Amino acid sequence: DSLINIAQLAGDIEYLTEFEGKLFFKTNKIYYTDGTLNNQGAYINSITGTDNLGHEMIALGDNLIFASNNRLYKCYYHQGSQDYVVEILYAFSGTMDSFYNNISNDGKNIFYKLNNKLYFAAREDSSPSTNNGGKIIQIYSTDGTTTEVVIPINNFEFESYQGNWIQDMLIHENQLYFMMYD
Repeated sequence: DSLINIAQLAGDIEYLTEFEGKLFFKTNKIYYTDGTLNNQGAYINSITGTDNLGHEMIALGDNLIFASNNRLYKCYYHQGSQDYVVEILYAFSGTMDSFYNNISNDGKNIFYKLNNKLYFAAREDSSPSTNNGGKIIQIYSTDGTTTEVVIPINNFEFESYQGNWIQDMLIHENQLYFMMYD
């Protein structure tokens, strides 16, 4: 066995994710490689339109799902262009980072896979508000085509606290569990 340098890119490389037999990762863009070498070194492709995008990436069927600020994206191989393309899967209302919560802040996974769907905590302007005007974080799911609130959290009120925090999520024995602040 030998060590091969497959990429020297500016910035931190994050979110190494295997998808369709390739390695996907992000720096300032989302890239992928099949690990083969060409005459200039490793063969690395950048995906058009992915500048400064991406929290965690996860494969779901024929899609690579990732989130950034207030949008959920899917990346898939497009036969017509013979390359990977990125589409917005869901645009959360508002300008705040919809995925900003204790799960993402504590370095835990954002996405949890159960029965061919991804579950995640997010918020948007159309979410219920607390008594202080914060937006309540709810549990969403996506199958790569449809994204919706699956666990609406409507009645969270906590003195002087602007919003709820989903502390943790876990899949155990085909069930989704989560903990909330307080």
